[in-house]
Amino acid sequence: MLTLFATPKDFKGHFAVIQENAIASWCKLRPRPEIILLGSSFGVGQIAKKYGLLHIPKVKISKLGTPLVSDLFAKAKSASKFPIMAYVNADIIFLEDFQRGLQKIKFSKFLVVGRRFELEVNSKINFEKNWRKELSKKLNERTQVKSNKAVDYFIFPKNMNFDIPPFVIGRWVWDNWFLYQARNLKIPLIDATNSICAVHQDHDYSHAGGFEDLFLGQERKRNLQLTPDKDRSFRIDDADWVLTTKGLVRPPKNPYRYWRAIKVYPILHPRVGLLISPFLRALQFAFDRMRINLR
Repeated sequence: MLTLFATPKDFKGHFAVIQENAIASWCKLRPRPEIILLGSSFGVGQIAKKYGLLHIPKVKISKLGTPLVSDLFAKAKSASKFPIMAYVNADIIFLEDFQRGLQKIKFSKFLVVGRRFELEVNSKINFEKNWRKELSKKLNERTQVKSNKAVDYFIFPKNMNFDIPPFVIGRWVWDNWFLYQARNLKIPLIDATNSICAVHQDHDYSHAGGFEDLFLGQERKRNLQLTPDKDRSFRIDDADWVLTTKGLVRPPKNPYRYWRAIKVYPILHPRVGLLISPFLRALQFAFDRMRINLR
């Protein structure tokens, strides 16, 4: 069994629609997971009561009132009943009963992540009919796969300790740090993009004061200060395993993965990095110039 936890934004306007869609989809997973909603955003308590979910309103927040990742994970772990946990952004719809896929993972420690599929959703979904079939059809017609930098869910054993810094949730950087930390701690990092269909409902960034504030604002700068080495912004393609319908396999070999392996090696092995980092920076500069000249 699985505990799924999230910290929703205010249930107002478009966010009220897409967040309730997401939560309703989680309730349709079989077996139904334990679901914990954290934070005191507007309407969270009412939604938790409507769907019979556990609500933890008191969490540590930044000076601007945004929840801290470290406390969210700590509070969810403390309240969880089950050995496997999943943090999920509150606008993600899950189509499959992905817990069956997790049974193929035999590691005692692991971190499962995956890319999301983008879809514009402007109204509440009727979960009493063939909603999975209808949503899958829309995905096939319109969807886009998000880049491998955006991470919207993390699945991991409850007994794992990531030693999480006090990141501000939703202000970038923190999710990529998790990928780095898994590789740094030699925890199997698993890409489940092809096994878990995670649908991200498109939205604006008004909750964070707009895209510019999200990218350049005080809280993102705080997150960056907690990860001074920008090269620690690892990607889903840095995973060392891929979850398929047949189980775990190694990622396919291609020039991009070889280049990424070379780039992240000195980050994961700092002593070696002191020797080869200047060479890698020079090589990266040459590649960047080559791409510019080819345009």
